[in-house]
Amino acid sequence: MMSNAAPKFNFKRRRGPLPITIGILVVIGVVLVSLSGFYADWLWFKSVNFTSVWSTVLMTKIALFVAAGLITATVVLLNIIIAYKKRPLYVPMTVEADNLERYRGQIEPIKRLVIAGLAVALFYFAGTSGSMLWSTWLLFKNSTSFGVTDPQFHMDISFFAFRLPFWQTLIGWGISTLVLSIIASAIVHYLYGGIRLQVREDRTTVAARVQLSVLLGGVVLLKAVAYWFDRYALALKESKLITGLTYTDVNAVLPAKAILAAIAVVCALLFFANIVRRSWVLPAAGTALLVVSSVLIAGIYPGAIQTFQVKPSESSKEAPFIQRNIDATRSAYGLDNVTVSDYQATLTTSAGQLSKDAATIANIRLMDPNVLPATFRQLQQIKPYYTFPDSLDIDRYMVDGVKRDTVVAVRELNIAGNPSRNWINDHLVYTHGFGFVAAFGNARDADGKPSFAVGDLPPTKGLGVFEPRIYFGENVPDYSIIGGVKTDTPVEFDYPDDSSANGQKNFTYTGTGGVPVGSLVNKLVFAIKYQEQRILLSSLINKDSKILYERNPRDRVAKVAPWLTLDGDPYPALVDGKVLWIIDGYTTSAGYPYSKQTSLSSATSDALTSNSTAVTAQGNQNINYIRNSVKATVDAYDGTVTLYQWDEKDPVLATWSKAFPGTVTPKSKISKDLMSHIRYPEDMFRVQREILSAYHVQTAAAFYGGQDFWRVPRDPSTFGANASAQPPYYLTLQMPGEAKPEFAMTTPFVPRGGRENLSAFAVVNSDAGPNYGKITVLQLPRSTNVAGPSQVASNFEAKPEVANSLSLLRQGGSDVVLGNLLTLPVGGGLLYVQPVYVRATSNSAAYPLLQKVLVSFGDQIGYDDTLKGALDQVFGGNSGTSTASASSSTTGTTNNSLASALASAKQALADGQAALAKGDFAAYGRAQDRLKSAIASAIAAQVKK
Repeated sequence: MMSNAAPKFNFKRRRGPLPITIGILVVIGVVLVSLSGFYADWLWFKSVNFTSVWSTVLMTKIALFVAAGLITATVVLLNIIIAYKKRPLYVPMTVEADNLERYRGQIEPIKRLVIAGLAVALFYFAGTSGSMLWSTWLLFKNSTSFGVTDPQFHMDISFFAFRLPFWQTLIGWGISTLVLSIIASAIVHYLYGGIRLQVREDRTTVAARVQLSVLLGGVVLLKAVAYWFDRYALALKESKLITGLTYTDVNAVLPAKAILAAIAVVCALLFFANIVRRSWVLPAAGTALLVVSSVLIAGIYPGAIQTFQVKPSESSKEAPFIQRNIDATRSAYGLDNVTVSDYQATLTTSAGQLSKDAATIANIRLMDPNVLPATFRQLQQIKPYYTFPDSLDIDRYMVDGVKRDTVVAVRELNIAGNPSRNWINDHLVYTHGFGFVAAFGNARDADGKPSFAVGDLPPTKGLGVFEPRIYFGENVPDYSIIGGVKTDTPVEFDYPDDSSANGQKNFTYTGTGGVPVGSLVNKLVFAIKYQEQRILLSSLINKDSKILYERNPRDRVAKVAPWLTLDGDPYPALVDGKVLWIIDGYTTSAGYPYSKQTSLSSATSDALTSNSTAVTAQGNQNINYIRNSVKATVDAYDGTVTLYQWDEKDPVLATWSKAFPGTVTPKSKISKDLMSHIRYPEDMFRVQREILSAYHVQTAAAFYGGQDFWRVPRDPSTFGANASAQPPYYLTLQMPGEAKPEFAMTTPFVPRGGRENLSAFAVVNSDAGPNYGKITVLQLPRSTNVAGPSQVASNFEAKPEVANSLSLLRQGGSDVVLGNLLTLPVGGGLLYVQPVYVRATSNSAAYPLLQKVLVSFGDQIGYDDTLKGALDQVFGGNSGTSTASASSSTTGTTNNSLASALASAKQALADGQAALAKGDFAAYGRAQDRLKSAIASAIAAQVKK
């Protein structure tokens, strides 16, 4: 008998091996990519001998990740388990219970999976948050005393700077964990009938009441602790008037916080008492009392004190607290030893007035480092695969026994300019820049070009012999593979050389820098890291090859010292036969009581940082304490990073040095040659001048009035309402009353409120020595109206002779570029000097040439081809100084200058005749100016000869 039943088919498809294989490969790929980056990072730290930094940060992050994740997950899950274990065995049948039964039925089969997933999520997110506190923990753990106490609580500053942030974070984490536990426990109790909202009596079971009472009591108890620590945080509070405690804070808010802490403790005890009671009335009453008290005691009462006691006589009530703010701010920003002196600036001029300022006048820097980059590129770049930054640096060198200010830069590699680009050329052939270029800051040739102390390829020896190869710089490829087995045919391009058969010199790297990439494992790691299979396959990479990466000097220092805030402008220097990058490192804090808080981003912003890609702008970090505690160097050839201790009294540096022992080299190890190139850092001075603009006022009454506050003037080269501040300038000058000229950084100040007349002039000594870092402020009388930089720039353009000449220079395919407007305290007054450059606009290869000099003193304006000529115009035909010494150094240089001047004169004469024949009178005028300048230079060279 045949069955009529239909046959059964199994429609469930078996999973094939392909999806599983793909999944496994994806997982392996993710793991390999992660591990390659991790391993490459370790190799990099090993190559610079800073593995202790890598391991300390890593182990600290791991420890905090595990601790925070484990404790958070344990506390929350333990409360969930307790709530589940203590669930009622019998739940009265209600509509609410019937609805919840369906949810319980869905959760029960997967409850273990839910618990596991929740545990993993809590562990991961809490651990991640905890690992980000590695720096806070290290500061807390290695706290070093400041030796100074705050005026209110009489506690060492280290408590506020190092310990308070950690305690506040710990309290916040504890409250968050308990709140999560309360939410999770309440959900479980509600789901399993421990909380019944629809019944009139016994809405919570005994177990639910006990557990929630303990948790709520814990939250309120931690809030009491938070109230107590909030008292200390008032010392860092920002208000409209000052930073720190005010009259209202001391007399109202401070006792209110203590009272609220006591009430919170009582409220917590009421929650704990609810363990043995069956009513939520007392805990609810205590909570209501806490809320009402916080409104009345911490809100309304301080407001009443402020309105009825402080406001009517605010200046006298707040005077002691303003004074605390002034003293703390000046100390925290290193301004407590600033010398402020009255400067009776004269506005009159007379012959010979500058005779006592010969040293300053001879060192006036006419070469503007922000104008010269185009000139350096045209005269010293030589090949398109080289380049210079768009802002050069200022340093000083001894030349024939005389210290000379110089504009310096390194000739870096520019891969984008290479006409034959491919992977081999980009990463194995063109691997480094070549050379160091320095031009005297106060000299030019007859055509207006800079006078170079060292330059060309291979480099001249005007500043001695040095290693010229730049493997580590600000404009290098992301990675280069260098070195290898030495052969007769090196792979790396070194520099162009016409005497060689193929027009170039090649080179094989022999330095200690870089990570070995000869092994198969390392090749694989970096092939994955850079997603480039040719690293694994190229025959040009052999057993001795190395890979260079993380090559920017600032980035290298940031990796080995993640606790430092770095200056935005590293600068190169020739030190002991090497090119070293020097980077200033700052230790900062936002925990100095009563000190004014400022944003690094806004305090360091000016016309240079806003417009130059060569200067890295500071991040939006708020601080109220800063020290230039470290001078870091990076060897441009082998990449060696050295951190030198500079501020030997800084407790923040001492704290970090305990956290990372052995990473900072003692100050005594700084060589004499390196010490001669140390300079005061720009961003440090920018921050200090921003603070000094208000905190030069040292009395509470004057500070409250605010009439004497200053500001940094707008840079004359920028216009409009959003014009940037004038940057500080490096130059060598001799301050009034000083015995000798010093390398310094300067800045002027004008009044706050819109006026642009000069209020003060500040100088910080930048020569490493006993006076290093000494800030001197010349304060002008309020009754004297000395023009500020913007007014002087306007006066220059308003003078008919100047305006007509500049107008002519701007015609005929040329443009005028105005250089830095320098302010100098000479001749008993203030002298302004501004170089005037001319650049052809019709030629893409044109570059600025120094053609004129503008000077101003009082109401007098000088405008001439030379600085001396302009000064003589202002000071009755004879300023009393000579700038001739600034344009020569040796007999050979003098002979070259004479020959160059005569050649320039001959060319200018020919150009003038050609222009006259064409009827181009603008070009003829410029040629005549060049002829006059060349003749003057020739005469000067002949006299010196």
